[in-house]
Amino acid sequence: MLDVLGRDAGSATFRAAAGLDKLPASLTLPARYRLAPAFPALSFSDPVALLEAPGTGRLVVAERDGRLYAFDHRADVASKQLVLDLSAHVQGDYDSGLLGVAFHPEFGREGSPHRGYIYVHYAFSEAPIRGGEPPSATVTRSRLARFTLDANLVADPASELVLIDQTDQSLLHQGGAMFFRPSDGFLYLSVGDEGRSRCLLGNCQRIDKDLFSGVLRIDVDQRGGDVSHPIVRQPATGATAHYFIPNDNPFVGQPGVLEEFYALGLRNPHKMTHDAVEDRVWIGDVGDQSREEIDVLERGANYQWNAFEGTLAAFSRKPATPIGTWTGPLLELTRQQARSVIGGYVYRGSRLPQLAGKYVFADFSRRRLWALPYRVEAGRVEPGELELLMTAEFQDDAGITSFGVDAGGELYVLVLGERSVIQRLEAVNDTLNVPRRLSELGIFRDLRARQPTDAFVGYTVQSPLWSDGASKRRWMALPDGGKVRYAADGPWQFPQGSVFVKHFEMALDEREPSELTPLETRLFVAGGGGNYYGITYRWNRDGSDAEAVTEPRTETLDIVDAAGNPRPQTYYYPGPRDCLACHNSRAGSVLGVRAAQLDGPLATNPAIANQLVDWAAHGRFQNAPAAFDDVAALAPLGDESRSAEERVRSYWDGNCSMCHGVLKDIRANWDARYSTPLSGQGVIGGVSLYGAGDGSTLLIQPGDAEHSILLQRSATRVEGLRMPPLGSERPDDAYLALLQRWIESL
Repeated sequence: MLDVLGRDAGSATFRAAAGLDKLPASLTLPARYRLAPAFPALSFSDPVALLEAPGTGRLVVAERDGRLYAFDHRADVASKQLVLDLSAHVQGDYDSGLLGVAFHPEFGREGSPHRGYIYVHYAFSEAPIRGGEPPSATVTRSRLARFTLDANLVADPASELVLIDQTDQSLLHQGGAMFFRPSDGFLYLSVGDEGRSRCLLGNCQRIDKDLFSGVLRIDVDQRGGDVSHPIVRQPATGATAHYFIPNDNPFVGQPGVLEEFYALGLRNPHKMTHDAVEDRVWIGDVGDQSREEIDVLERGANYQWNAFEGTLAAFSRKPATPIGTWTGPLLELTRQQARSVIGGYVYRGSRLPQLAGKYVFADFSRRRLWALPYRVEAGRVEPGELELLMTAEFQDDAGITSFGVDAGGELYVLVLGERSVIQRLEAVNDTLNVPRRLSELGIFRDLRARQPTDAFVGYTVQSPLWSDGASKRRWMALPDGGKVRYAADGPWQFPQGSVFVKHFEMALDEREPSELTPLETRLFVAGGGGNYYGITYRWNRDGSDAEAVTEPRTETLDIVDAAGNPRPQTYYYPGPRDCLACHNSRAGSVLGVRAAQLDGPLATNPAIANQLVDWAAHGRFQNAPAAFDDVAALAPLGDESRSAEERVRSYWDGNCSMCHGVLKDIRANWDARYSTPLSGQGVIGGVSLYGAGDGSTLLIQPGDAEHSILLQRSATRVEGLRMPPLGSERPDDAYLALLQRWIESL
């Protein structure tokens, strides 16, 4: 191969000098922690709760479909005992099933009338649907019940005493976590909003209808007197009995309310836990479209759903007179960080002293585990800097469903699956197998000027991916003797060892657009077996070097706009797993280096009028055609010589086609590839499976930009709705203006 200057770039000596010999065939990410089987000889079907039976030294695990098992707390335990089997009347799937378990505080206490009591929360059904995914709108009964266990931890099914029983119109958003708080002896139960997006079943911001969307607090011992009083009011679609209402519940005495509510405004508090050391309650509330959140339970708190999602305005207005105390989240996570938060525990064990006193939680969808350090000032919890512990790798659609602790405070991790083994965290010292610093890699001969070595060839794409206004420069290098297999349409084939570099920089003061600050340099490598990997290097603020980003992170850039006004901007640095979301194998992995993108001039060298011709002349193709007349070149967004339709459709190809047109099972099945004729793209009058709040459902409604989903989702700043969903924090105004004009001209 000849480099851009015509010199031989094929020798091993040349590649070593270019730093390319330091890039492995596959990427090994560093890990501070890993998951390891805690009880390898035991497996469970979709475990969702784990706790220790008081005074027994035995652990109890709940399976989503309605079974409870107990086993000895030993690493080599090989047998489990069935405690309770409700599977004939438990509807599992989605967020539903048997989700909550709690032992009475006097469980096992000699002489206590409560010594055998266990409480469970589950979705009751006369005929549960099995053998396939049931409709999410399957109706069940949301039920809190008590059972009696004998001395051998075996329940009598006939001992069931139902405390709460109400109609539930969805298998989503059950909540279902519960515990007894030692300081008051009351049972606390988290309940979701009954299901469906945006709280469409109407349970949010109200405590006068049913027992949904909050935290309930009840006295199962019916102590009476100065402690509690009988139930005053029944839910609209159910019945309650066999408990009293604590006298100091926050809404006691208010007309027309269900006095069980201790807090409200939660969407799906799947996991709520109590930290006995500080007598503090932690809640992980699963978000809808924009935010996941961690809350600390307070008496009478209103956590704002569905007026707010995290700190972002959501689907309804804030009530003129909010119920309770309007309370924001302790911590919110963006949809790039998490998509289904699983609340955990403050770690009080001894195996992992580095986690002592930190709140450990996870995300089901992204499969990440975090630790949140915090401090308490004037009685308020103040979060510290979030620590990403690890990203787990599971088979199929498995994810972390819950956490559990034993009597010693040791933490266990539960994972979805038919034969799931209970896991625990272990500290490890794995290392990254690429250089930590960009300077160590040596691909830039001049680090300050960001000039690569002669192994790299610069290239320009005609319709680039929008990156929040960042300027980008691009280079690539081939391995010794390697050549590219050319295609006029679609992805090219690159030999193992090919390296692609994209450098991002931005004018932090828009009054000085030529003064660019380096942000990140991304590498994309053709590894072994046809696999690719990506790694991002984040530049320090003085521009002297860049460090590898092993997990995604964000930072706030202090931008000064053209008028001299400050404009803070969130900027996202992708982790290696993020790279493969767009650079997926179905899209051909390498996105920018293909005929439609390179059929044009090289921006950094005006002498090269067409990059395809130049690449052929330098022998970079193994099958170069005689001419490139059959290439459908993409149109730059600002090229007024090309039609608005060509520029819009080119933009789709560069920004959307890595998913739309190649991936299945996504919510908007349209084809963004430029090579597909407009009539076949399914976008004009195409129906989106994800409508807008105003009732719009068409991707593009001719002549009506305001009600075209494609424009709405490209323009919104609401995370979870914005497209593209990854790697962008603000809309591309130039594209939106062109798209609007084009739609209105149709």
